[in-house]
Amino acid sequence: MLEKFLGKYNKKWLISNDLTAADFQFYEHIDVCWLITNDSWKEYPNVLKYLKRFQEIPELKPYLQSQEYRSMAINAKFARFGAGVEKHQDKN
Repeated sequence: MLEKFLGKYNKKWLISNDLTAADFQFYEHIDVCWLITNDSWKEYPNVLKYLKRFQEIPELKPYLQSQEYRSMAINAKFARFGAGVEKHQDKN
């Protein structure tokens, strides 16, 4: 679905030819998907082009290639796999 959407409209970015907040959110989502799959994504050339284009933004490129960025957890520290639930403690 994303592949078709990105290929259908002749836009540089997600919703326009100018970078918007939506592109940052979209990139983050796609980057996480990329990190957790073992697929090469060859069947999604438009998504791969989008990822590459975002990663080549001069102001972002050094950070996206840094160890600081790559060593960050996908979710916040409190996120857990396994769907465990913790109850909040009342502060009475």
